[in-house]
Amino acid sequence: MTDADAHVRRRRAETTPVRDADADLTRRLRIRAVIAAIAMLAACGSKHDGGKEGSATTAAPSVQRASLAVRIDRRVELISLLARLGKHPGFADAPATAYTAELDKVFGRYADHPAVAATAALDLPADALLDLALHLDDPERGEYAAKVKAFAQDVAWEGFFDRHGASFARVTDTLRTVVEAEGAADWFGAWLGPLEGGAYTVVVGLAAGPHAYLVRRGRDVVRVVGVRRPDGMAGADDETLALVARGLAQAYVERRVTQVPPSAEQVFAAVGRRVAPFGIRAADRLVVESAASALYTLYLRAKRPDAATLHARAELRRGLLWHNDLVELFRRARAPGAGFPELAPFFDGLARDYAAGLPRTPFLGAVEAVTAADHVAVAPSGDEATAAYVRTRFPGAATASDHTLADAPHTGLVAFGAPGDNLVVAGALAHARISVHPDAIVLGKRRFPGTDLVLVFAWFRRDDPTRGVAVYTAQRNADLVGIAEQLPLTGRDWYVARRTRDGFTLVDRGDFPRAVDGAWTLP
Repeated sequence: MTDADAHVRRRRAETTPVRDADADLTRRLRIRAVIAAIAMLAACGSKHDGGKEGSATTAAPSVQRASLAVRIDRRVELISLLARLGKHPGFADAPATAYTAELDKVFGRYADHPAVAATAALDLPADALLDLALHLDDPERGEYAAKVKAFAQDVAWEGFFDRHGASFARVTDTLRTVVEAEGAADWFGAWLGPLEGGAYTVVVGLAAGPHAYLVRRGRDVVRVVGVRRPDGMAGADDETLALVARGLAQAYVERRVTQVPPSAEQVFAAVGRRVAPFGIRAADRLVVESAASALYTLYLRAKRPDAATLHARAELRRGLLWHNDLVELFRRARAPGAGFPELAPFFDGLARDYAAGLPRTPFLGAVEAVTAADHVAVAPSGDEATAAYVRTRFPGAATASDHTLADAPHTGLVAFGAPGDNLVVAGALAHARISVHPDAIVLGKRRFPGTDLVLVFAWFRRDDPTRGVAVYTAQRNADLVGIAEQLPLTGRDWYVARRTRDGFTLVDRGDFPRAVDGAWTLP
């Protein structure tokens, strides 16, 4: 076995798929809540914060629970309202709830307010807008903040927000009960002690859409959790609990990593192109994200081993090739008296390892991982309009032929076209055993019936498993025009969408399960 082969094997994550059942989840959450209630009753002098900010208490005085607040923030709701009035796409998919219906009824007539136009003119993605919401008092935001303040006065926002205090408390109390029962704060606090020099807050974004975002304000970390349920409650499910725990890991690392080792700049120079599409655009963020992710994986190993496996694979896909090694460093640091690990020697070693280039690793997805590395676009050979779109979007794109793989070895491929018009697309579909029919798209046991469907997926090249193929295919070639710009990708292996008059509507998305030996399988 060569050193490169050993490196590949050492850094591959196990890939046992996770299968959740709603009934099992409900039962587990109820058990957690009962356990939490018993612990609270047994705790000497324990108190409940009644929906307000503050530190939760713990039953065992020897365990220091991290500061963890759950609340609804009037600034987040105000900016979410402005984005909603301005038809911001990142907020348009908020579920229809009694709260969002009331927002539309009460404030819909203010859609032409200057603050709505100013918010739209910023042209910021949803996460950046929520970051802005929590930084409105920064001096450089003065002109925009003044327009937001004027809007709040003109529409009597403060009174509207305050009138909903009771319903807001029901949302935060429900989520807080489940979060405390999960015990993430206890797990982190027992090892690393209380959060010092800042706070970690979970904010429920009632009109922020079904997504989650992480916002940093100085040494404070805020996890914004969107609403996905039509009853307007934050989801008390495994995904939400995972997001809360991941944010808590981030908060601890933000405080512990005060200096970035110089070697991190060398590591970032080697992997920057791979990690940039995932929001890591500087060496300091590379160190913090790597450490927070490793700490979170260690937490998942204690709570949900299967989820830890999937998370490790996801981090390798993001380009954090050292993730499993860093997790091991953190695992050893949990020994009595070890404390938070020193990261400088670790990144020094990575810089030496990567001085001669990155190791070759198996392609693990997702779709964005193909375009984040060297790649060649492949246009269909049988439809000139779609081919023209591909060449405009990817200058220098090749035309599909039976020798495309040979002409573009050891690189990623981004192939567009219906199966009959692009041999690369047809080959990838056959390799993955996915089929596109005039009336349905079939991925393993998943069948998506209907017409006007498009499919985007990533698979490994059969002639070079270290490289991937990103496939954009459809029942009709014409439905692919504009797909690269209009269908958002969110770090998954596959997406099924329907072409509409206004663009694309997502039908479903997911990841391809992996067998224990790393083999790719279908859902």
